[in-house]
Amino acid sequence: FEPLLQPGGAMARQAALRSWGMEPLQFTSADGKRELSPGGANRVVDEDNREEYAQLLCEDFLVGPVRSELGCLVTGFHEVVPAPLLSNLDAEQLRMLVCGVDEIDVDEWQAHAKVEGSEEVASWFFDWLRKQPQEARSKVLAFATGSSVLPCGWDGLKDQYGNALPFCISVHGDCDSLPAAHTCANLLVLPKVSTRAMLERKLSQLINLAGREFLIQ
Repeated sequence: FEPLLQPGGAMARQAALRSWGMEPLQFTSADGKRELSPGGANRVVDEDNREEYAQLLCEDFLVGPVRSELGCLVTGFHEVVPAPLLSNLDAEQLRMLVCGVDEIDVDEWQAHAKVEGSEEVASWFFDWLRKQPQEARSKVLAFATGSSVLPCGWDGLKDQYGNALPFCISVHGDCDSLPAAHTCANLLVLPKVSTRAMLERKLSQLINLAGREFLIQ
């Protein structure tokens, strides 16, 4: 598209096509099977409409062959989420609502967490998290909340009724226990260990065992 969108690009392109004995650019798909707009087969691309042509051709490239199927999907989506509710959202905001946030910032996690019990043990937990890759962070998040991604950030954690349900760490119990979780409450239970090294060993075990039902209460 870049040559076409340059000043005089449409005129130059059409002249080149004529010199090659080819049909001029019209508002049709790349394979010529679909019109990009009503009457597109009879509409020639020129300097005035070239940007519209480029936009419509890109759209057709993405959804043209499956437009009817995609239309059914969109119709079904709007039965669940009416279109007026989406009027103030852009594509990125909608993606975050549907898919959540997969990049987990530990500083933000710690800032939004509530701690019951030893603040020191909780700080060891977050220090350990900072040394972990995103995959491990996602495993811990899934272990504690039931989801490996965040719904629109930490403020998006809610209960089944839509009430705020922030991530919480509770430090108590036997120091020999492994971490446990109450996913319905976004609660991670850490053992009351005496050293950082003990907690890190147990958290490493957690990464290997995450998803095992006996750890989720």
